[in-house]
Amino acid sequence: MENISTLNSQSSLQLSKTIQDFALAADFGSVLVDIHGKETSDLYNFSPFCQIMRSKPEFKSLCQKCDAFGGLEASKNGNPCIYRCHAGLTDISLPIIRNNQLIGFALFGQVEMNDDTENSFTRIHPIVTHWESSPELRQARKKSRLLIRLKLNLRLLCSKQLATTTLTTLTHVNKSSLTFIQTKKRQKIQSIRKMMRFARRFLILIPI
Repeated sequence: MENISTLNSQSSLQLSKTIQDFALAADFGSVLVDIHGKETSDLYNFSPFCQIMRSKPEFKSLCQKCDAFGGLEASKNGNPCIYRCHAGLTDISLPIIRNNQLIGFALFGQVEMNDDTENSFTRIHPIVTHWESSPELRQARKKSRLLIRLKLNLRLLCSKQLATTTLTTLTHVNKSSLTFIQTKKRQKIQSIRKMMRFARRFLILIPI
């Protein structure tokens, strides 16, 4: 059975490079995982907090579990799943489909919400707080990306009417609402367009 880790080297490199470009352009942490939540790419643009969490076995297993559960939630109807991870950060999971088969997930986010909108997101794992006993993790958490626009709703990502592909949906929300893309420098816009073109070929789709 095909999965994201068995893609040929060219497809794997293209997908990883595209996700990396988007992570840098949108200032998201991102990673590709298989259907079990195991990383199949580098950790792109990860926050210091999430890097440290994944370096510790007791927390890494929880991160991978959240990646898998968030991805499976997204695959139920093909829509992005916006959820809170075990550490309370907000992530977005996108199903990756090839030849009508689910082969893995693309994960974006690692952002902190400072208002009640986070309570409407899928909670796929109980919030674990014993990381707070680590001074290193407490300090790193302060550097997490913060979304401060109280009235914005990340569930816009789940609207099928916004776009016909995951990436056009993300781009629409970034430009009109969340301003995740802070600059329109040509290089960054080209990275987004490149990702969108590849996504259409690779079938990272939101069904119409």
